[in-house]
Amino acid sequence: MKIIGLLIPWAYGGLGASAYLLRSAHMYIYRRSFDLRPKPEYLNRVLLGSISAGRIILFTKSLVGEEGGSAALGFVAGYRVLVPRAHIRVRG
Repeated sequence: MKIIGLLIPWAYGGLGASAYLLRSAHMYIYRRSFDLRPKPEYLNRVLLGSISAGRIILFTKSLVGEEGGSAALGFVAGYRVLVPRAHIRVRG
């Protein structure tokens, strides 16, 4: 049961990153012009969201306590993760 309690903030971080992706992709889905080329960027956002949520929880465990605030902090950390973009020009 303790393992589930430890994994909840990480899962909420991935859920927060997924919520951000859904919000940002809403217009593309509405216009039916969604492109899967940046799929690795989307997967990186979910992975980094989970990692950042776990990191935030490790550093703020004494501030939040055990009442469940860690899940909310994990969601916010996953939602606000920044993914660096590499813009490369290809000459063809």
